[in-house]
Amino acid sequence: MPTAVKRLLLVAVLGALVVGATGCDVSPPAATVDGVAISQSTLNDELSGEIANPAAQCAALLEAGSTTSPIGVGTEGDGTSPNAVTPSFADNALETLVLEQLETQALAARGVTVTHADLVAATADYQSQLLGQLQQAQSASTAPSGCTLSAGRSVSSQVPRDFLRRQATSLADQEMFEVAVGHLNLGQGGLESYYTSHLSQVTQECLNVVVADSQAAAQALHDQIAAGTSFAKASTSADADQQVGPAGGELQCEYPSIGAQQFGSTLGATIDALSSGQLLEPQPLSTQSSTGATTTYYVVVQMRQHQLVPFATLRSSIRQAILTAHVAVVGKALNRLVGRAHVTVDPRYGTWSSTHGVTVPTPPPPAFVLNTKANVTPAPPPALHLSIPS
Repeated sequence: MPTAVKRLLLVAVLGALVVGATGCDVSPPAATVDGVAISQSTLNDELSGEIANPAAQCAALLEAGSTTSPIGVGTEGDGTSPNAVTPSFADNALETLVLEQLETQALAARGVTVTHADLVAATADYQSQLLGQLQQAQSASTAPSGCTLSAGRSVSSQVPRDFLRRQATSLADQEMFEVAVGHLNLGQGGLESYYTSHLSQVTQECLNVVVADSQAAAQALHDQIAAGTSFAKASTSADADQQVGPAGGELQCEYPSIGAQQFGSTLGATIDALSSGQLLEPQPLSTQSSTGATTTYYVVVQMRQHQLVPFATLRSSIRQAILTAHVAVVGKALNRLVGRAHVTVDPRYGTWSSTHGVTVPTPPPPAFVLNTKANVTPAPPPALHLSIPS
């Protein structure tokens, strides 16, 4: 199956085009989906906007899971103008549009209308997810080369308004498709119900912590604190390892899952069970350096308080949690649509199958190329290019 629910961030990056392409339709269409045409000019207009703006181009590459530039080399004129995109980038875009068209048709058949409120919510969702993708890619050193997007700024301040509107419109369609086939409730009542039924997951733990290099030192710190010494004072005593422990003896409030990463699953579970104000006996905590050396510290932990995160702060995250929980169901529904759909693709973009989506055109075998040097290293498919009408 093609990547049937490329959830959220499903759309944009379109195919095979020219910067500054005109708005008139070009025949034949790039693809047809159950008789509905996806015109080449639609692809041209979409991609020309994306590749003309560095931030939008980076967003498109993040969505496509690509790290290399989508810019190809024109195959007409002097052959050097960067007025085309690579076939793989175009085909990813075209496949996305095909899936989007199938979702749009399914919504119409079910009588589902995307409202302004849906669009507003999808706009916030898109921006949040794009920044999340960017942060993940930067952390893994897989961000697209030359990406100008900043995780420290809002998406709306970095990408063109039309680009953001296009992404939000597409995402709203996707989310409403999920609502329809998954029978989801993304209204205020549904979100609040999810919140109240997952209070343990939306409650953060606020911990006081001091660290010692030996069990004896940790026990001394524990006894001082139990006798009334503050964590702030204990963290600066001779028994405390001030290089390892948090400044002032306080950790910021975090979800239990973060605590499990910091302390390990076993100690993390013990800490989770503490009540507010409860002090834990010294516990061993082993850490491993980048060279593989293991060091054992001893920690004294107190549950400062449990802090319930307000619903308003988590509203968007709850929407995503509900949608994400139903991805498998929605994927099956979209796969069924793809399997029944009649899709044709212009040969310049490649071929379509219900199992693989759009496949990049195969270049002619070297034996059929007059240039004998092509027999040494088969040339990659040329970048797709359309002339700009005069």
